[in-house]
Amino acid sequence: MEKIENYCFENGAYFFLKNTHDLKTSDIDFNMEVKNKDNLEEEAIKIYSKENPSEFNNLIPQLMNVLSIEKQEGETIDSFNTRLLEDSKKVLNIL
Repeated sequence: MEKIENYCFENGAYFFLKNTHDLKTSDIDFNMEVKNKDNLEEEAIKIYSKENPSEFNNLIPQLMNVLSIEKQEGETIDSFNTRLLEDSKKVLNIL
């Protein structure tokens, strides 16, 4: 891709467009052995946290809870989105 871009600019192109429509990200392999099916989410979070250490890993359960809320009957999409965003900000301590 870089060769094509360089060729275009060397031949007088003012800009270069890239089509990212079918751009894919690499998949994460997540293999785990579950010991207790009752605590599947907790075990998955523990395993993920061990393999991908981050200061934010302790927020995963709270964020999952916030992001699992459903739109209430009669609630507009805008008010639902605002509520979801505000609850997420509270978990992340973002003002």
